Amino acid sequence: MPRVLHFCSLFFFGNTVDGRHCLGLATSPDGIKWAVVNGGKPILEPQGEAGAEGSAWEGRKLGSPRMVEMGDGTVRLYYTGNPSEQGKYK
Repeated sequence: MPRVLHFCSLFFFGNTVDGRHCLGLATSPDGIKWAVVNGGKPILEPQGEAGAEGSAWEGRKLGSPRMVEMGDGTVRLYYTGNPSEQGKYK
């Protein structure tokens, strides 16, 4: 049965100045007021070079971050990736 995880963490994605899609993190003590962590810098970035088509499945774009609690209580972060400027996320 689905349930809400109360970590008061929010993963989000945004663009860098060179157009790459990265993942960021914000936390909150109460779920109302949020603060971006890591000095506003991404916590995960694509592995491709800026301005070049990436070869890895996450070479240019990261998106759709989701936290999933596993049966043993650990938490995993899943996200989509795209190796190019054009095309669909994988």
